[in-house]
Amino acid sequence: MTLRLDAELEREEAYAPRSRRFWRALDYLWGYMPSYRDSRAGRQRARQVKVGLAVLGVLAMIFGGSVGPIVLGALAAALAIAAPVRELKKRSVHNGLRARAADRTRPVREPGSVVFDGRRLELHTEQTMLRRVLVDRPGRELVFRVHGETICAGLRPRSGKKRDAIWVCASGLHADDVPVAYAGRLADLSEQEVDVPANVSANDWRRLIETLGEVIQ
Repeated sequence: MTLRLDAELEREEAYAPRSRRFWRALDYLWGYMPSYRDSRAGRQRARQVKVGLAVLGVLAMIFGGSVGPIVLGALAAALAIAAPVRELKKRSVHNGLRARAADRTRPVREPGSVVFDGRRLELHTEQTMLRRVLVDRPGRELVFRVHGETICAGLRPRSGKKRDAIWVCASGLHADDVPVAYAGRLADLSEQEVDVPANVSANDWRRLIETLGEVIQ
């Protein structure tokens, strides 16, 4: 007989920040910033570039004759104040801008289900099966943890990796709902152990643990 429990899954969803185009454009422009190696020759070259930009900017503003060249000259003169920069600083700013443009994650909740057919425990979304753990495989482990006001049962395969484990949690439980054989091991649930907890009702959690207990010795 197959046991199917309605669950609410907690997951991390990747998304693109709204400001991504801005940070990418800024990173692109920063790529044109003159830079120099932090060495004697590099510092000498940096001074030459700084003087060259300043002179070019002043000449353009004086002899430009129209708005365009004058504006460009002002920009070149202003750039001479900050440029060139050390290569290490340029790479550091590049990394910072790219980090701001990178995908971010946010917690989301979605409906799902926990399915146990007597041989395997499966975790499903509405569209697909996320993972399964075979209960009769050597090395699998049933553990219990506390997470705030919830108690969680985790079925972990031999790999021990959180992306392979299935964790089922419920609130409204008590310590005596945990099987006696595991009652003394209620440590706090760590983020290193779980990535997609499945939240079910207290009664469904008890049904699942009772059914698992008939199979797992």
